[in-house]
Amino acid sequence: TPQAGRVPLLSTVTGELVDGSGMDAEYWYTNLRTTVEFADATAELLRNHGVGTFVEVSAHPVLVMAVQESIEAAGREAVTVGTLRR
Repeated sequence: TPQAGRVPLLSTVTGELVDGSGMDAEYWYTNLRTTVEFADATAELLRNHGVGTFVEVSAHPVLVMAVQESIEAAGREAVTVGTLRR
């Protein structure tokens, strides 16, 4: 059973802030079957939630450039970093 986390995240499935408690099997099924709204999610975080730092936690930073493009498109100042490099 999913539990609520301490840090909210913006779902690329629903476009809303979620605490994680609703991220059950149906949520992940929907995530796999629908388009990931990544650009919309980063724009929402920049414009309406005051986010100024994006950290990509992955084996290789493949989304850093996409986040930078969203930052530029939103006309905001923010920082984006990747944590690992293969």
